[in-house]
Amino acid sequence: MTAPAIAWPAHAPISQEYGGASGHPGMDIAATAGTPISAATSGTVLQAGDGGDGYGNAVVIQGDDGQLFTRYGHQ
Repeated sequence: MTAPAIAWPAHAPISQEYGGASGHPGMDIAATAGTPISAATSGTVLQAGDGGDGYGNAVVIQGDDGQLFTRYGHQ
């Protein structure tokens, strides 16, 4: 299986590496309000809005390969 090509979702710096002190399995990108965000890969939106999961206003996308999931939280 070949990994999908992944694009960087925003022109902003990483504020927390993968895992990090918070323990969530991802990384934080510190974008300012109004910064455009693009999906890292093509796919299907599974959730948009406040899912009550601690990520606030968020979007969850399942990649076209069915294996990659990306979450864009705290928007």
